[in-house]
Amino acid sequence: MHSLISIRLSRPTPNSWRLLIGLCLFICLQIPLKSGAAEKPRMLWMVQDVPPGFILVNGKPTEGIFDKVIQLVTDDWPEVEHDFVEVTIPRGLANLSGGVESCFAGVLMTPERETFAYYSLMYQLVPLQLIVRPEAISRIPMNALGEVLLESLLGRADVRGIIEPQRSYGPLADAYLRRRGPTLGISNAIRSDSGASTLKMLMLNRADYTLEYDFILAYQQARSPELKASGLRALPIAGSTGPLVGFACPRTDWGRRVIKKIDALMVRNSRRPEYLNSQNRWLTRETVKHYKASQDAFFRQRTKPTDPAKYAQ
Repeated sequence: MHSLISIRLSRPTPNSWRLLIGLCLFICLQIPLKSGAAEKPRMLWMVQDVPPGFILVNGKPTEGIFDKVIQLVTDDWPEVEHDFVEVTIPRGLANLSGGVESCFAGVLMTPERETFAYYSLMYQLVPLQLIVRPEAISRIPMNALGEVLLESLLGRADVRGIIEPQRSYGPLADAYLRRRGPTLGISNAIRSDSGASTLKMLMLNRADYTLEYDFILAYQQARSPELKASGLRALPIAGSTGPLVGFACPRTDWGRRVIKKIDALMVRNSRRPEYLNSQNRWLTRETVKHYKASQDAFFRQRTKPTDPAKYAQ
């Protein structure tokens, strides 16, 4: 075994690294759910340190939006020992596609990812909002419901926007952004510290608006009194829908067995206040009210098991 590891390290390729990581996780953490005589089987969760979705302390979930859901599931699953490892999104997805026996918590569900992972949904997140300086609100085109008409806004040069060029803002916004002219008043920013730098540029009057989640604004305002005092507003965007986020396990026999267990625990905990409120406590009252109907519909569906066809081979 040692010679095999040394050979793989001396000739790194994408496939060899993937196999090596899976081997190391198996050897070091013993995550397959096989009962031993003297100790509990172990379950490995991949998580990200991306506040306030995750707020990790000593590598473990605490008070984040997804943290609360993970805690409900793991507390209700005492038959195994739960271990956590912090990963980047690319590394977590590579582990899933490589069949590594671990599950990725709080990861966006897409059709492409469903080709190599089974999902049990946690949330339909409240959509991205337009974060705007209060002085610029009068220049933001909106409909009668107070929702931003994004395509009209992106067609104006008298309101300054700032975006992150490598980031996806969802199908609706991405389609509009691709069609925008090169001379319009939108500049680019490099993302850092969970959106703090972009929001501070609004506070410093270097731009009038950006696209961001309401809970990111709330988290950053909680950390910065200056940002909290800036009066930045989160406005809903007409026609936008929030992404689906959940637990993802590899599309293997092991992954199917584990995701079914997770899904059953999600159903069992679907009416718990800790679950229902873990996203809302990071949102403004206006945002909660605006999306209440769609959120209620999601939670009603979450009281039912996932369609078994989703877990077919």
